[in-house]
Amino acid sequence: MNHEMDELTTQLVYSASSTALFRGIPPEALERLLRQIGAVRRIYRKGEFVVNEGMLATELFCIVDGTARILVSVDDGTVNVIRELHAGDPVGISLLYCDADNGPSPTWFESVAVPHYRASLQAETELTVIAFDLVKSRQLSAAGNPDFHRVYLNALYLLSSALFDILGKHVMVSGNTVEARVLTYLRQLKLHYPESKTINLPFNQSEWANYLGIGRSSLCRALQNLRDRGKIRWHGRAYEILSSSKL
Repeated sequence: MNHEMDELTTQLVYSASSTALFRGIPPEALERLLRQIGAVRRIYRKGEFVVNEGMLATELFCIVDGTARILVSVDDGTVNVIRELHAGDPVGISLLYCDADNGPSPTWFESVAVPHYRASLQAETELTVIAFDLVKSRQLSAAGNPDFHRVYLNALYLLSSALFDILGKHVMVSGNTVEARVLTYLRQLKLHYPESKTINLPFNQSEWANYLGIGRSSLCRALQNLRDRGKIRWHGRAYEILSSSKL
């Protein structure tokens, strides 16, 4: 596609290329794909709802900037905050793999039923998102479109990462020993640095201890024990796992 993109499309392509969902797609192919799935860039004010629980699901979203909350109603009328989302997080991607409201299905693209949003999405700050059409996305995926196949693979990775984060946090806070929690976290973080020997910790030791549900002194002792046993070494916030063996 050799024509010159208009300003909005250029901004849309730039926004999409900065997200993990559209990673790995060349700019011209990305522009074409965004047009095919009816993508638009939207801005929501703080407190505004992007979608409401129970609405017919017609669009998928990817957060470009800002913070949002996923809210779910419970039987007693209260609303629970399920998760906080940030720039780069996709919303509703699991709908690509579901047959209406009945869960995963290998023939979802043949279904004429329309799924519903199972939660509300609310802007916690001013929020910029990319919204794209669910039906068009399903059609491209079913047709084997190579560019959307990359989105498909990226979405699977993001969904798997989100699930691993939830399961990993459960394992870490319920580990038998502090050393086990520390190593579990470092191994989880290592997945984000597959080609690097070192792991860059995203927070200081006090914040890390709080995340793991332990005291800082316990964390320091665990790190020293792991270092003395040849399991890890570190300098500042850069950590390296020296042994993959179990504790």
